[in-house]
Amino acid sequence: MMSNQVIIRQMKLSDLPDVIRVCNQAFLEEARVTSEIGISLLKSLIKQPNAQLVAEINGKVVGFLRGRINSKAKEAAILHIAVHPSYQGKGIGSQLIREFEKLAKSKGVKRIILGTPFAREFYEKLGYKCTKIVYALVFDLVGKNIDELNEKEVDIITLDSLKEALQKLPISEIEKMLTEFFNSLKHRYRFNLMLKSNMGLLVAYENDWMNDLIEVRYLYGTDTETKIRLLNALIYRVSTLGLRYVGYKCDHEELLRELLKQGWRITSLHVFWTSYIMEKII
Repeated sequence: MMSNQVIIRQMKLSDLPDVIRVCNQAFLEEARVTSEIGISLLKSLIKQPNAQLVAEINGKVVGFLRGRINSKAKEAAILHIAVHPSYQGKGIGSQLIREFEKLAKSKGVKRIILGTPFAREFYEKLGYKCTKIVYALVFDLVGKNIDELNEKEVDIITLDSLKEALQKLPISEIEKMLTEFFNSLKHRYRFNLMLKSNMGLLVAYENDWMNDLIEVRYLYGTDTETKIRLLNALIYRVSTLGLRYVGYKCDHEELLRELLKQGWRITSLHVFWTSYIMEKII
């Protein structure tokens, strides 16, 4: 007689095809895409094999957890976790998490962190607390009156003007800005903007999975007004191309309030989610 006992064990390279099939069928977000999740799983498995787990029933992989453990920082992270749809609701996800917590604790970890778009209640039942919400704000350009941009207010950042742009930034911001600036160069639609009259920079380009969504990847301004002016400049430029959405992940309360007044909405497109940052002290 077949046993339905769940076995939690370390993931092996030979498990990857089965794990990816779980991803294909369980995830709503882009992690369901083989080219997206496959290389991430492979890198994690090679770099830190002991932090990657699978759940198995009768020799079949029915769930997995992709993790990262930093013993030096005494911190671990749950990067991905999924259970095959046919086996959900049976406590398998909870078993994977408890096994990961046990492993992390044995490595001296004191805190586990993760981000989730829709499983907040699940993690709260396991003792995790939400420490931060990053709201997915979307501005739908269709049916809106878009004011014409004052071109004298905004410069486009190119490689030639990059040095000037960087001089406007605190040292702590330069790496983040450069990362997104260079990432933007790989995209068809890219918007690298600098506000002339104040200290503000913006980098945006199309979402990897939805070309009609221009996503703000970097935004810096000395005040809320500066950030809003940059976002309005972006909206105008996007409108001239006939694209539909501008998205911005916001965790700043004052800016959130002002953008909601201006017609932005907290929403979840299938590729653009509000994220709940969770943590648990173990």
